Amino acid sequence: MGRYLDLARRALEASAGALDGEKSEKSEKREIRLADPYQDLARAMLAKLTDQPVGMVPWLRQNYQGLYEELIIRLPDEIHSLWEEQAPLTEFEHILDLWLVAHRTACEIFRKERQ
Repeated sequence: MGRYLDLARRALEASAGALDGEKSEKSEKREIRLADPYQDLARAMLAKLTDQPVGMVPWLRQNYQGLYEELIIRLPDEIHSLWEEQAPLTEFEHILDLWLVAHRTACEIFRKERQ
């Protein structure tokens, strides 16, 4: 689950700028991150996630091991690798789309079976 959380943290990481007249190496790095198209795509994908049911991830691990592994392990690892390698954006976006579909599928199954 580490890569899953790292992906979300990295994509949503605060990007507070330096105060007027205050410029540091750290703030310059933040400015560079703002221009990261991989981060922009990941943020856009995360913005599409809506109300994940509480308890879904542990429930998936217990009841749908394959979907759990796709959602929490395999696809986040692939997203991380493609981001680090600066793979073609279309390939990166495709994996993000697959992750979004897996997430929506997991939410749907969880809600249906928990009714």
